Amino acid sequence: MKPVRIFGLELRITPTKQWFWSEVDAGTAMRIATVNPEFILNALVDTEATKALEKMTHCVIDGTGMMIACNVLHVIRPDIPWVERIPGADIVEQFCTKNYSKPTTILFAGDESAPIAAKKLQEQAGEGVTIESLVLGKIDETLPRLSKEEIAVITQLNPTILCLGLGNPKQERIIAEQLAELPIQIMIGVGGTFQFYHDRPRAPHALRTLGLEWLYRGATVEGHAKRSKRAFFDFVWLAIKETFRPR
Repeated sequence: MKPVRIFGLELRITPTKQWFWSEVDAGTAMRIATVNPEFILNALVDTEATKALEKMTHCVIDGTGMMIACNVLHVIRPDIPWVERIPGADIVEQFCTKNYSKPTTILFAGDESAPIAAKKLQEQAGEGVTIESLVLGKIDETLPRLSKEEIAVITQLNPTILCLGLGNPKQERIIAEQLAELPIQIMIGVGGTFQFYHDRPRAPHALRTLGLEWLYRGATVEGHAKRSKRAFFDFVWLAIKETFRPR
């Protein structure tokens, strides 16, 4: 997939759900970022976050604002694909519940919610799917790295799919800088997805369908409203500038 230049970044944007799942079923090696406006804003002020995001082989559009921006820009710039929103939490659930042609191990690595999520999704798992978990130690913000012991566990488990729940940009930097060469078909940063199975329920289905999950989180998660407000206004201004930027 060729990268496209958008918001000053070179991103390999995944256009549709059908295309994404065809890549999974084809056995393609995938390094996935589930991009929302905060990912873009973080990358624009952090060189290492930019490098990590640009190394991802598949940037799926998770955030509603990001989807709208891409599709508006597509009208002006056909090189930017028309995209569907593909929430990371939906990807994780489908990874676990789909049937595969061969035994498949999925590893959840993150905070203490990872084993809880693994246990609950194992109850819904597709045929031949085993879901393992790994609780990670404290990750440095400046130079995010897994320990040698944690990498040894990952290597021993040899998962087909690694779901890393550390938040952006830590999870993308670890995938790009430390884990990219491991023989794991799919690596994906999943942010706070594991917490949906622990102590932070997802938004009602109707709000998710309308692309308003961010609004629900802003109302129910402490500190999220302030973060979302900053991301909203900063990203809207960024999108306006991108729309009128000379080509």
